[in-house]
Amino acid sequence: MILAVTHALMMTLSLAQAEQHPPYEWNRYPLCEHVEAYVPEPGGLEARQRSIALEACQLPTDMISISDVDAGLNGQSLALLPDLQRSTVTILARQDDDASLGVLGTFRMPLTKIGEGRYAARLRLAHMDTALMTVFLNSESPTTNTEPVIWRGPIAPDQAPRQSELLGRVEHHEVFSEAHGETRRVDVYLPPEHDLNAGPYPVVFMTDGAETAHFAHQVEAAIKAGELAPLIIVGARSGQSGVVEDMSDFPTDLRAADYLAGWYEGEPRAQEHQRFFANELTDWASERFGASMQREDRAVLGFSNGASFARDAGYRRGDMFGWVMAYSPGRGPIRSVEDIDHPRARFRFAAGWYEPGFQLSSQLTHEVLSAAGYDSRIELFSTGHTRDVRDVVLSDWLGEAFPPPAPVTQP
Repeated sequence: MILAVTHALMMTLSLAQAEQHPPYEWNRYPLCEHVEAYVPEPGGLEARQRSIALEACQLPTDMISISDVDAGLNGQSLALLPDLQRSTVTILARQDDDASLGVLGTFRMPLTKIGEGRYAARLRLAHMDTALMTVFLNSESPTTNTEPVIWRGPIAPDQAPRQSELLGRVEHHEVFSEAHGETRRVDVYLPPEHDLNAGPYPVVFMTDGAETAHFAHQVEAAIKAGELAPLIIVGARSGQSGVVEDMSDFPTDLRAADYLAGWYEGEPRAQEHQRFFANELTDWASERFGASMQREDRAVLGFSNGASFARDAGYRRGDMFGWVMAYSPGRGPIRSVEDIDHPRARFRFAAGWYEPGFQLSSQLTHEVLSAAGYDSRIELFSTGHTRDVRDVVLSDWLGEAFPPPAPVTQP
C-alpha cells in the first residue's frame, strides 16, 4: 500500500515556519533545510529526533528533468545513483501509467512526479561508505516492475556466508495453541545429523517464521565453519499465514495484534502470543526435537513488529529466554524498568541510520535497560528497514550466545 504521507505535505513548511515548528513527520525524511532551520530545546526528544533526521533527509528535486530521469535510468524502471563525494543518493523511476509511485526497502517514501511516468527523490545520507541499500518500487499499478535494486558502499560490511544447499532440513508443522485457541503454523530448522537423543540443542524462537528457511542457510554455514553450536530454529509464522483457521473476520491487522501489546483494544492477543511462545512452543520444541529447556540456551528473535514482540517477551519472560535479538523494534520502546522477579535476559539490538523511528526506539530501550544494569548492546548500520542488517549480524549474535562446544582433549 502506498504510504499515505504525500510528498506535497512533506514540502509545505517554509523555512520561516520551520524555525518555529518541527518538520512534518520526523520519520518520513523531511527536507534537510527544514531540519537544519528548526532548533529545538537542547537535550529533549525533539533535539534527538532532529539529530537522527539529519542522518537521512530529503533534498529538492526541482532541478531534475524528464531527460535526466531517462538518462539515469538507462532503460531500467528503477535506479539508485549514489554520489559519495556529496553524500547523496538520487532515486529515479518510471512506470507506464500515472498511479502513485513510491519505494520500499531501505527507504520507505513516496517519489515526486517529474513528468509523465517519471519520478524521482534525492536524499542526503550519512555514512554512505558503509551503506547497505536495497530498494524496490511500491505502486498500485500491476505492471510496475518490483525487482529490487541493490547498492553497497565501498566498505560496507559483508553479509554472512550462506550454505548453498542445506544438509539439515526445514520442516513445516501445525501446533494447536491453548493460549490462542487456534492452530498455528510453525517452521522448524533442524541442523545436520540432528538426533533427538543427542540433545539438548540450543534453540532460537523466531517471529515471522516464514523466513526460517532463509536464515537456516546462514546458520548452517556458521555451524559448518565451527563458529556456532548446532541449534534449532523454531519459526512461528505470522498473520493469516500463521493460523490454520480462517481469520478473515478479525477486525484489525492480525500480525500487529499478535506482536504489539495494546494494538487492538479488548483483544489480549499479544499476551496470548507471549504464552504461546514462552510456554507452549518451548515445551513442544523440547519434546519433539530435543530443544534445551534451559533459559540460557534459548533466544527469542524478531524484526520490526516482531522485534517489539521479542523485546517484550524476553523482558517479561526472562525466566524462559536467556537472549533477546531484536532487529529494528518499532512501537513501544521500554521507557522504564519494572521490578520483575525473574532472571534477566541479555539484549542485542540492531537498527539502521536510515530508519529514524526504529533507530530511536532501539536506542531508547537499550539506554533504559543498560542504565538498569541489563546486559544490552546496540549496533547501528547504514541502512533502513530491510533484511540487510539481519544478514550481517545474525551469525555473530548467535555465535556469542551459542558458541561451538569446546574440543575434547585427550589425557
